[in-house]
Amino acid sequence: VLVWFHLVGSHKRRGRQDRVEQASRRVPRFGDRTPGAPLGYPRSRMGTRIAIVEDNTQYRAGLSALLSAEPDFEVSVEYGEAPPAIAAVARGERWDLIVMDLGLPEVSGIEAIAQIKAIAPQMPIVAFTVFEEPDRIVDAICAGADGYLLKRTSADELVAQLRAVVAGGSTLTPGVARTVL
Repeated sequence: VLVWFHLVGSHKRRGRQDRVEQASRRVPRFGDRTPGAPLGYPRSRMGTRIAIVEDNTQYRAGLSALLSAEPDFEVSVEYGEAPPAIAAVARGERWDLIVMDLGLPEVSGIEAIAQIKAIAPQMPIVAFTVFEEPDRIVDAICAGADGYLLKRTSADELVAQLRAVVAGGSTLTPGVARTVL
């Protein structure tokens, strides 16, 4: 009789376990993995790791939500000012891309770009700002920025331009290109 209870009990547990396993083997949804990646690979293993350096809390949260919604992007960390980001790079942290505001307190985005590039020259950094003045654009590019995008850039264009930088290119918002050229 004890054996029967054990078998019945294990059958009940097994049935529940089967249902849990079936639920966990759901069909992947858009955003669950990078297109072309093997099923079951989480985004964090296949996605582009991004660091955001932006002092405006609401804008930083919106940018993070926008980029995190992309299946091939993962916002790894967000900073409200440049010194912690610079310190993280100095400690050996590496991301596939840094999106850097230029109008930051304490250390400006241009100074932060130069300092990060001195530590990790291969790390792509995109200046993402409201400033359209030629002096700032040239200063950011001379500091090592791999791209210069204005905050008024549409979401689709922003994502496309960031993908271009991650792929090894450089980018300028068309208005910025006109200003510089």
